[in-house]
Amino acid sequence: MEKESDEEKRYRFFPLLPGDNPKKNDVVGEAGNFIENLELNIENAGMFKIMGTNPEKTFLISGPPGVGKTYGIQALNNHMNKRIKKDLFSQDSKIDLSELGVLCYPYDIGRYGTAFINRGSRIVQAFFDNCFYMASKGINVLAYMDEVDALLSDRKNQFQSHKEDAKVLETIMKNMQIAHDTDNMYVVLMTNLEEMCDKAAIRAGRIDARIELKLPIDEERRFSFVKAIKKVNKNAGYKVIRGANIDNLVEMSNNFSYADIFQVVENSVKKRVKELIISDRRIVQNCYVAGKRLEDGLKEHAISFKLKESRKIGFCR
Repeated sequence: MEKESDEEKRYRFFPLLPGDNPKKNDVVGEAGNFIENLELNIENAGMFKIMGTNPEKTFLISGPPGVGKTYGIQALNNHMNKRIKKDLFSQDSKIDLSELGVLCYPYDIGRYGTAFINRGSRIVQAFFDNCFYMASKGINVLAYMDEVDALLSDRKNQFQSHKEDAKVLETIMKNMQIAHDTDNMYVVLMTNLEEMCDKAAIRAGRIDARIELKLPIDEERRFSFVKAIKKVNKNAGYKVIRGANIDNLVEMSNNFSYADIFQVVENSVKKRVKELIISDRRIVQNCYVAGKRLEDGLKEHAISFKLKESRKIGFCR
């Protein structure tokens, strides 16, 4: 066996730590349906086997940025591990396996990727080996890889420029098949660019379920604006944002993502804070953000992030 390099030793794999937020009921729309279905499969694997089949174990989640792909996994992790202390995975903590709902292992494309020529596939394999080992201990394991189009690029296109890219692709496909035959093992692949992925890598049989997450509809945007405003007010301990016209915000934000909405609210408050600082006014609990500022912030966000023209329809009323 080839000796592990000093560089590779830096790439240890750690599970996502559970926390208080986001909560499962914070995730709405198709993202909410996805994590509901994923939890059902994980917690009821035995029921599927009794009836001669297996739970869904491998998933491809596609959709534009900011629609809840990673956010949903974080919420599921918090929900299924809500009995666990936050310091569970610290060096001095002992793991009580009975308390674990699921171990969620992220594959960080930015950190691991294919950083080392002739070593990218080995790092990917080490990631899966770690996950399979934990699953062999009777623990439910969810391995998830975001921006997976960077690793599963189509073998026919020009972007797969090095033979190591092909080795990484083959390594992932092989381990997706192994995951089907491994108890307690689940894999989620996430991408903004499904069309860039190798068709064989995401074919039926290798992927059990393909879910497309779309931009939020009116009702989902309404929920998100209310949630974002409540979050700011709760953090401050008083009603910072006052008089917001949620109907106007929903109408003006057609085709905004969840991430867009939360950033509009956060940035509107930040802008107000900066104004108070520049004017030498003390920030006290009677300082607030008028709801109209959110509408102005929404327009600025659309311009700043060069959002589609359809997002500006609501500006002209």
